[in-house]
Amino acid sequence: MAKERAWQQEQAAARQAEDRSYQANPAPSYPRNSQAPAYQVPAPAYQVPAPAYQAPAPSYQEPAYQEPAYQAPAPAPAPSYQEPLWGGSSDPQSEPLW
Repeated sequence: MAKERAWQQEQAAARQAEDRSYQANPAPSYPRNSQAPAYQVPAPAYQVPAPAYQAPAPSYQEPAYQEPAYQAPAPAPAPSYQEPLWGGSSDPQSEPLW
């Protein structure tokens, strides 16, 4: 127990000595943003020149596409020759006599 107490006293003494050291040499306190930064980034020395040639606007303009108007197909012409319904020739003379 005596060793523990001696260790605690030693630690306390070390802390007090450290505190006194900090009080004797306080960290310098600078006001925030009080002056400009010491180093300034220089402006770039080389600037890219603007392009010398500019293409002219095209003079020809293609007309806008227009869908052709729908035109229904013409009706098919009526057949001039009509096949008989019974499937033979329309000439009654050529019909077989049954």
